[in-house]
Amino acid sequence: MQIVGIDFDEKQINCSRIQNTDKPEFVKIKQFTADKRGLVDLETWLDECCEKDRKSLGIAVIVDDQTGASLANRMFNRGFAVTPLTMLQVAREFRNSGSKERIATIIARQALQSNSRWMPMSNACLMLRAALFER
Repeated sequence: MQIVGIDFDEKQINCSRIQNTDKPEFVKIKQFTADKRGLVDLETWLDECCEKDRKSLGIAVIVDDQTGASLANRMFNRGFAVTPLTMLQVAREFRNSGSKERIATIIARQALQSNSRWMPMSNACLMLRAALFER
């Protein structure tokens, strides 16, 4: 199993991949633009990483906001196992590392310790979530 931690902002998507989960070795760090073309490039790279066996590649992403939830849904719908994380989990580890590590690397490592998996929300749940966050 491989894990890819994905960190994103308005301009770019940063990824860190752990290839060997028994002995974490970060073998690939990759960046993409945060637009439609960047998402296509990201998916192409993910397929290359797992040699098109999407079940052998885990994706970890922070799902605290709508963008993170959308990315998690997109990856889940394309057949990847998605581990949802919160910013609180990642921020704590980031502070403990002395801010020396990439956030995407911390996200990947946190996914190794987590046993939760992403499940898409129903439309009713999405509407309720949107109403709560718009306040």
